[in-house]
Amino acid sequence: MTYLEAIAVLIVIRCDMYLTKKGVRNSLSDFPAFLGMAENCNEKAMKNWADEEARHDSGRGDYSCMEARRYFELLDMLKADEIVRSLVDLAICGFYYPEFKRYLEKFFGFGICLKLACLIEEEPFPDESRVLKRSGALSLFFGIDLNKSPVMYQEISLDDRTMGFLSGDDSIGNKVSLYGYLFSPEEELHESFIRNEIIKRGVSFFENGGKVLQLSGKGGRRFLAKHIGKKLGKKVLFLNVNEVKNAMGERFFLTRNVLIREALYQKSMICLYGLSDKLLEGGSEDKLDILRKSIISYILDNQIMLVMCCDLQVRLLPDMDGGEFRMIDLDNIPTFDERKLLWNGFVRLLKLDINPNEAAMRYHLNPSETSRMARGLMDIAEKDAADRSIMLSKLSLNCAGIADSHRLGQIVFSKTRLSDVKLDKKLRSTIEDAIGSVTVSHKVFDEWELKNEYSYGCATSILLSGPPGTGKTMTANAIAGELGIPLYHVNLSNLVDKYIGETEKNLERVFSFAEKTNVVLFFDEADSIFGRRGEVKDAQDKYSNNEVSYLLQRIEAYSGIVVMATNIKGNIDPAFMRRIRYVIHFDMPDDDVRRQIWESLITDKVPHEEIDVEYLTIQFKEFTGSIIKTVFLNACSKAAFQEEKLSMKHLIYAIWIELSKSSSVKFSLDTLGKYSYLL
Repeated sequence: MTYLEAIAVLIVIRCDMYLTKKGVRNSLSDFPAFLGMAENCNEKAMKNWADEEARHDSGRGDYSCMEARRYFELLDMLKADEIVRSLVDLAICGFYYPEFKRYLEKFFGFGICLKLACLIEEEPFPDESRVLKRSGALSLFFGIDLNKSPVMYQEISLDDRTMGFLSGDDSIGNKVSLYGYLFSPEEELHESFIRNEIIKRGVSFFENGGKVLQLSGKGGRRFLAKHIGKKLGKKVLFLNVNEVKNAMGERFFLTRNVLIREALYQKSMICLYGLSDKLLEGGSEDKLDILRKSIISYILDNQIMLVMCCDLQVRLLPDMDGGEFRMIDLDNIPTFDERKLLWNGFVRLLKLDINPNEAAMRYHLNPSETSRMARGLMDIAEKDAADRSIMLSKLSLNCAGIADSHRLGQIVFSKTRLSDVKLDKKLRSTIEDAIGSVTVSHKVFDEWELKNEYSYGCATSILLSGPPGTGKTMTANAIAGELGIPLYHVNLSNLVDKYIGETEKNLERVFSFAEKTNVVLFFDEADSIFGRRGEVKDAQDKYSNNEVSYLLQRIEAYSGIVVMATNIKGNIDPAFMRRIRYVIHFDMPDDDVRRQIWESLITDKVPHEEIDVEYLTIQFKEFTGSIIKTVFLNACSKAAFQEEKLSMKHLIYAIWIELSKSSSVKFSLDTLGKYSYLL
């Protein structure tokens, strides 16, 4: 017979003795299970029980069995007197013997409750203050509702989790697992590659009597909480506030009590996470007040160390004493040196095939995002170079979170390469220089230590100017394709907002996203946002100039790749021009470039008859690359529809369609020259 079973036997015997005093004889006779139980309670079982009682009374605490140790730990949590102890014993019996409830209702008229425990302890009429004092702890462990009367007669029971605790089971309960998880200091935890000083400060704070540590910022806060718990030798129970708040209904207090009770069973700290701007936005003070009163205050009342992970730089407990409360701000994006330490650490830990310095330069991720990306790299290590580049980009986008990015821009995984863009040699050479500057930026700024000389202006900024259709957008895609990273094509119609200050907020979202994910940031028709500041004639002019000034500051601090395209270079504010590293002007294509474009389109994959490329090149000198491609596509569509090979007939027809548009290129039959007869 186990220690807990012996307790169950003894409480039944005490109930029978109480009834005997009241004139009820042989109360157990109609309950054979109890009679058998009493027979099994032999002298050895009683001696073991008595020995554990003696160890407890001596204060040594050297219990010989786990059940006894846990039993007295539970009584300590309850701050139990003899009446509360009897109530616990009754609950243990009720768990082992379902018919115990029938027995009690037959002879007492009610089930397991505080009233029954008082009767057995011969205190049938306790005063109200003593009832409330006992009920406070009982509400936490047994679900007594202090708002319902009479408290004395509320039935209690021992649930599976409490019984598991008494039996030595340390796994968290099923209810708690809905809202969080448990970290044990025995679990393996890799070293903290950065922020070790914060861990030391957190440990020292709790060792010196601190109660609540607030970690504000984003990235790696729960990892820090684990390290703090590990150094303190404490388990950490992580609870997602967003999940817990969904239980804030009629039975919320039961959910809250289960969570706090679990922390007491585990002797753990609690770490609340999910304290985000979305949770607190709109009437934030009311929500904070509910959070403080409904959860935080109960945690502190039970002397549980608390860590709070909050996105906002808001002191959640402003009235708490500085010795008991500490707020530590974390930088959302680590410095370049910290990112190097992170990547070097993960390369060593996970044996990654990636240059840590280059990764630190490319990806402005916080510690938790860096961890997810580093572990994701293990899954794509065996991919070939082309696939690996695309997957690496997708991985960084997923780690940084792309949910908010689509409204302000479109992510393009470009397959265009510089060889696909037909350019003259000087233009191509300048673009190659710009691409090359990106690939060696980690060497120039890090290894050659030029970053110290260029604390601002580390961006690779490229302005593409020239008439429409000359290849600016295609070149932007080619730059991204050559670098093997995504193009983030900014949607200017969504970026510019009529409401004051909203454009700046949108710009910040764009630049922050681009910095974190290492994309080519592309502003098409850039003069609409990078345009000249004008004379201030009204409030709108003032705010428009403010937007440009903000953009100047933001692009100066930017360290990524930004490409801007404009039809008229003179429309760009001169202050931007001074900060742009590469200004590349696209003229109308000359004969050689137009010839290359025509020849690149007429491939063996397109069934065709003999095409007079020289005629097409010389005859239509005002055609840009964009117009040539439109003409060729329309000609191919005409030929395919007629189930014929592509011929000059189809091309002349497509040219006529193009020249008939309202454009600067005027149409006449003379324009078609020697092939006008085909029309």
